[in-house]
Amino acid sequence: APYIEYKRDGADPDTAEASETPPPAASTESDGAVPKRAVARKSTASRKQEFQQATTTKWEYEGTVSSVDVKPVSKESFRTHICSVKCMSDTRFQYKESEHKTINPLMIPLVLGWERQVSKHKLGGRRKVFYLTPCGRRLRHLEDVHRYLRTTQSSMEIDFFNFDW
Repeated sequence: APYIEYKRDGADPDTAEASETPPPAASTESDGAVPKRAVARKSTASRKQEFQQATTTKWEYEGTVSSVDVKPVSKESFRTHICSVKCMSDTRFQYKESEHKTINPLMIPLVLGWERQVSKHKLGGRRKVFYLTPCGRRLRHLEDVHRYLRTTQSSMEIDFFNFDW
């Protein structure tokens, strides 16, 4: 919630007392000048800027980007169905730790026939990540991935998926 900050003559009251210079003399009505009053003002402008700066993180700009060749696994086109163990029964889609332990964990689903899609909305520029399963189902959230892995009794781990763009 916004807070109210009281200021006098643009000086901080703590620093004004600590300084040795006397405060400005109060003007009288005979001088013709109107004495300055303490004015309440909202201090929300600076808080918004702090929030905007905090949204940009360092890791977005660190590191390197490299191209990795992944052999695409042939998949069937999507047919309406209820996912079950049959969706991942083909050996091309099964995770075997001994075979895949040298691969980057985030690449394992891609090697096993999954597809990672990043979409960007037109006006807001907001990005969303989707995973397309080997059977063609589109998963939008980590909870959906977890439910799918349990339903198909896959040995893949939830840590292999990342929904940050």
